[in-house]
Amino acid sequence: MIEFGKPLISDKQRVNDFLKRSDFRGCEYTFGNIFGWSEHYNTEIGFEGGFCFEKTGRGADTMFVYPYGEGSVEEAVGEIRKYAEANGLPCVICANKAITEKIMELFPEAKAELYRDFCDYVYYALDLEELKGKKYHAKRNHLNRFYENDWSFEAMARENIPECLEIPEIWRAE
Repeated sequence: MIEFGKPLISDKQRVNDFLKRSDFRGCEYTFGNIFGWSEHYNTEIGFEGGFCFEKTGRGADTMFVYPYGEGSVEEAVGEIRKYAEANGLPCVICANKAITEKIMELFPEAKAELYRDFCDYVYYALDLEELKGKKYHAKRNHLNRFYENDWSFEAMARENIPECLEIPEIWRAE
């Protein structure tokens, strides 16, 4: 059975090796996001067979990111199902459209839902640079609100890391 644990910096190379084998695209398939957001999303990783598994959330809100690596979709989903059942967790797997279709073929009793909060958005760099047209009106407004405030930029360095870590706490309090 999969043994999950907090991602550690020492896991980076191993995780990246699994990511290269699957070539999945998306923010959840980068070690930086897995490690960087692990406390916030209660992310844990585990290795079983030819896959790296990722679990997020707590209790009834637990979800599994579709595993990356090499091997059988049926076996990978089977491992997640075993783990979820043994631990009294829901068997919710986040996957892209192609993987979801494979899962639905193998497990016709499964249910698939689009969860917009987990969708990645792709923009053309030039569009974001210029913010032209009605489509980017809201983004221009956000930028204008930003410019109205007293702001500055400085490179991140060891000395200002404590300030950087305070920002999410200030936002959370507000």
